[in-house]
Amino acid sequence: MTPLSRHRLCFVFASGLFAVAMAACGGPGKPSGTAEAKVDFSGEIKPLLQEHCVRCHNDQSLFGGLNLMNRALAFRGGNNGPVIVPGHPEQSRLYLVTLLPADQDHAMPATGAVLSDAEKEWLRLWIEQGATWPEGEEGVLSPVQATPGTV
Repeated sequence: MTPLSRHRLCFVFASGLFAVAMAACGGPGKPSGTAEAKVDFSGEIKPLLQEHCVRCHNDQSLFGGLNLMNRALAFRGGNNGPVIVPGHPEQSRLYLVTLLPADQDHAMPATGAVLSDAEKEWLRLWIEQGATWPEGEEGVLSPVQATPGTV
């Protein structure tokens, strides 16, 4: 093997390692930012809604008339109409309110921790990809009891 061949082989090997490392960085919890990264409702969106949204948007607490406990209720929307417009995050209030500064009246979540940039990106991609929300048990969120002083 000539020195040039060894150099090319090392370059190809290093390039392969770099590609593997970059793919690993786009793993769970960190969306790639491209539409090719298919967002999984059960893996990314359901936990996000469960943690940040259903405390105030459930069967018992219908803030804004919005119930996010299942697909049918969520797509019905709230007092001001639909909050999820499949394929159009720029028209989906469920996403847009997460972009507002925390001190604005309609910023969400109204209580608790704000969504991370990665969570906002998962939500945007999910809506952009059609906002697939399964029917049945897989698509049902569990009620969350608000702890005193949080809502």
